[in-house]
Amino acid sequence: MSTNATIAVLRNNQVEVIYLHHDGYPAWTMKKLQEHYTDPTKVDGLMKLGDLSELNESIECPDGHSFDNPVKGYCVAYGRDKGSLERTSNFFETWDDVIEHYYMKYNYIYAYGK
Repeated sequence: MSTNATIAVLRNNQVEVIYLHHDGYPAWTMKKLQEHYTDPTKVDGLMKLGDLSELNESIECPDGHSFDNPVKGYCVAYGRDKGSLERTSNFFETWDDVIEHYYMKYNYIYAYGK
């Protein structure tokens, strides 16, 4: 069983959201976000990956990395690594819209912005 979560960023009066399938609990996800995703450029790169199977230290894609054969320490994305192109980020007008859409689907929501 997995602990699902969402990662959200406030952008130009919209909220951009991606889904995280594995290890969404704070001891893993919050720690990874705080240690590796505080720079806006890295956050942008993370969001561009779209929905994630796994959040890890790096958004890069080293040789040999794939959905079925991930390289340790690298994010596993449904779009880039599995070819699920519909698994991009979603945009909402308000935080209330995010909560309404994701209510009871995920255990945690991690948010950047106000």
